[in-house]
Amino acid sequence: MTVLITGAAGGVAAYLRPALDSTYELRSTDRTPGDGVITGDLTDAGFARDVCTGADTVVHLAADAGATSIGEDVVPYPCCAYGVVKVFTENMGRLYADQHGLSVICLRLGGVRDEPMARSWLPGWLSGPDLVRLVTGALTTGVHFGVYHGVSANTGSIWRHDRARADLGYQPRDDSAAFVGTVPDDIPAQPAPGVRIAHLT
Repeated sequence: MTVLITGAAGGVAAYLRPALDSTYELRSTDRTPGDGVITGDLTDAGFARDVCTGADTVVHLAADAGATSIGEDVVPYPCCAYGVVKVFTENMGRLYADQHGLSVICLRLGGVRDEPMARSWLPGWLSGPDLVRLVTGALTTGVHFGVYHGVSANTGSIWRHDRARADLGYQPRDDSAAFVGTVPDDIPAQPAPGVRIAHLT
C-alpha cells in the first residue's frame, strides 16, 4: 500500500514516518524541503493532484500553523475560526466518502509530544507510540467514514475514544498521569518563528 504523508516536515509526521516506513511504501510532501520529501504547496491544485496520484491512502497532516466527558458523537461547537475550519474539513471528508466511495478517517489529535508540556496538556496528550497505534488502525480499518479522538489513555481525560477502540482497534497504552509531578503548571506563550508581538498602550 502506498501512503502519502502531507505535512511531512512537521512534528506529528516525525513520529509516523519512521514507524510506518517498514510496513508501507511511503511518499512524503511538505512546503519545507527535507530528506525524502517532495517539496510543494498543496494549495496548488496541480501539485496536489500530481502528488496524490498513485497513493492508496493520504495521511493529511499539512496545516497552517467544564465538560465531564466528550464522546466522539458530540456535536462540535467551535470556539473560533480555527475550529470552524476543522469541522468544515470533517464534513468535506464525509461528502467525499459518500459521493466518491472513499474511506475517510478524521482524527482529532491531541497534543503530540514525548511528554506533556504543561499541566493543561495532561487531558489531551497523545504520546508518539499511541499516535502510531491510532494511525495504523486508521490505515487498516474497513470503516467508510469516521471521526475519532486521538488522545492517550489519560487518567481523568474528558476526551473519550470508545469508538476508536471499536472501529480502529486503538489500544492506547500511555497515560499522562505519569507526568503529573514533573510538568510545569503552565508554559509561557511562544510565538511562531518570525512573529513579533507588539503591545498597544
